[in-house]
Amino acid sequence: MRRGITQRATLELLGKLRKRIPGVTIRTTFITGYPAETEENFKELLQFIKDFKFDRLGVFTFSVEENTSSFILGDPVPEKKKIAGNGE
Repeated sequence: MRRGITQRATLELLGKLRKRIPGVTIRTTFITGYPAETEENFKELLQFIKDFKFDRLGVFTFSVEENTSSFILGDPVPEKKKIAGNGE
């Protein structure tokens, strides 16, 4: 998904922020159901969220948007699977 940073580097950076700025609030958003996302990727995301314990967290499902680099991938993941993560 062209993040440009590894999970480990992200955790290290966020950890430094929490250490250096007492009381900092860290929030983020995630996309689920990205066309190339595997079940393993999804499980890694869940573990990442559990490990870091963000102060605020939003999640939205992937949707095809014109003029984005992922437009050519289409939208092959059913909405039900995007929401449940495992299709249940």
